[in-house]
Amino acid sequence: MGKIILSLLFSLTTVFCNAQYSREADSLLHLLKTNHVIDSNRVKDLLVFSFLISDVKPDTAMTFADEAINAATSINWQMGIALAYRQKGYVYYALTDNVNAMDYFLKALKAGEKLNNNLLDASIYNNIANIYADLGNYQVALTYYQKYLSASISVKSQLNEIRALSNIGDIYIELNNFSKGLSYYNRALTIANETGNKQISAVIYNNLAETFLKQKDYPLAYDNYLKSLKLAEESMNIGAKVNALNGLGKIYLNLHQYTKAESYSKLSLHFAKQLNSLSSQADGFETLYNIYKKTKQFKNALWAYTNEKTLKDSIINDSKTAEITRLEMQYQFNKKEDSIKIADYRKQALSADIIKQDKIVKNMILAGSLIVLFSAMAVFVFYKRKRDAVEKKHESELRTQAMDTEMKALRAQMNPHFIFNSLNSIKNYIDKNDTAKASIYTSKFAKLMRMILENSERKEIPIAQDLKALELYMQLEALRMHNKFIYEIKVDDAIDQENTLIPPLILQPFVENSIWHGISQKECDGRIWISIHKEGDMINCIVEDNGVGIPEPDHSEQSAHADKKSLGMKITKSRIDIINRMKKTNATVTFSNLEEGTKIEVRLPEALAF
Repeated sequence: MGKIILSLLFSLTTVFCNAQYSREADSLLHLLKTNHVIDSNRVKDLLVFSFLISDVKPDTAMTFADEAINAATSINWQMGIALAYRQKGYVYYALTDNVNAMDYFLKALKAGEKLNNNLLDASIYNNIANIYADLGNYQVALTYYQKYLSASISVKSQLNEIRALSNIGDIYIELNNFSKGLSYYNRALTIANETGNKQISAVIYNNLAETFLKQKDYPLAYDNYLKSLKLAEESMNIGAKVNALNGLGKIYLNLHQYTKAESYSKLSLHFAKQLNSLSSQADGFETLYNIYKKTKQFKNALWAYTNEKTLKDSIINDSKTAEITRLEMQYQFNKKEDSIKIADYRKQALSADIIKQDKIVKNMILAGSLIVLFSAMAVFVFYKRKRDAVEKKHESELRTQAMDTEMKALRAQMNPHFIFNSLNSIKNYIDKNDTAKASIYTSKFAKLMRMILENSERKEIPIAQDLKALELYMQLEALRMHNKFIYEIKVDDAIDQENTLIPPLILQPFVENSIWHGISQKECDGRIWISIHKEGDMINCIVEDNGVGIPEPDHSEQSAHADKKSLGMKITKSRIDIINRMKKTNATVTFSNLEEGTKIEVRLPEALAF
């Protein structure tokens, strides 16, 4: 959904909302160069100029935001400090650096605590909510959007009320509450049309269209996208224009009119690059990927998919999510610090005599408890030792076997052949002076090795974590083989990927087998499908390919090649056998030849982290 985020600098002067960007920016730059008096007016001008160029020249915008912070601090203007922190946060957000954006938004909130300015707080709430929405933490985002709405209504700001209503609508749509989402959109659209704000109306029509598209109501979606496109062109809202064009591409994709779909999506991608919006570019590549997949243009599909993943990976990762959470927790902690200190002081003020008496009583109770406990244990231990000795011996043997098998699995993942091929690919890129591809390949290779080592230290890891390593492996192999194959990973929505556990590296040997012994033997392009779904209390993992298939083993002549080819299967079967013995489960692994290619099915007992 298209969040309305242009809401940072609306409270100081009418310039903030009504300026003609290019003309106003030139005028302000001239003023800043000729007038060096440091006062509140200069801080305002610095912030306005930074805001006007945030999307087109973010590095320059950052410099002016820093100057505004220094100027406001030097004259001890608290409102200016808060606004400058907020603007710097906005520039980071425009650069898709959500960690630093959150840091400065929280600094702005802290700086504005004593000002009691609802409009200032409202803008910060909105921006914090936008970050959480981008991260997929919709409940937290909804909390901040509601704060934004309440503050906007309290100061009677219709512009910000529209933004708040629309953004809340986005969240409900993401939560699949379509009726509630549409209700908020329509409330926002009514006010936007009444005020004649075409820029925001264009965004809301986009949001309505996307909702109807999700519901497969293509006529309504088409109608609203056209309304959005018309208003976007009239108001020069490039962001809304990008979304509308890509949306029309999606409609034609669903209607199987692939030529029109490709045309609209490429046009959307063109304007997204002009806007320098990574998320919009990722959306455009995603649509193109689906178009090329449907039309069986596999090389183009792989190209689009690779670009989409690269862009999305640069926007967000797990470390950023964790850091953002840490920043907000630190902010909340600092707010409560004084009260905690008071509580600690009160504890320290207890009488020493009372503390001593308390210790004496506790020690007496502890001594009596220990006497009783030791007596009971003496009796219990005598009868338990014999039984435990047998069980421990069996358990020790089983654990030793498990460790040996896990080490074999790890060696299979880090086999010299794969490492040699990867290093050779890096060398080839360097020889060709293609440093960009060499850098990308090296980074991915190092990341994969680190993930394999980290995952191998654990008996079970979340499905999401294992799939990240698996996908990274396939990306490297696709690059090495010059995009000879395309892949797709689908996980049942009923599976909580972050909470459901599987043994690490359980599927990689089968994917490796599909690539090396199936697809690499074909002259035409290959495909790999990975699907994971629930069946009762079992997790069913399926790996399919359209390679040459697995020949039936010749038991009379077991060649070294055949042994090597089935190593991953043997190791995984051993791992599953141990899982069954240790957990008393019925996990299985089976394979079969398809009409074209191979199908491998791994059934594992469902295991939850919490």
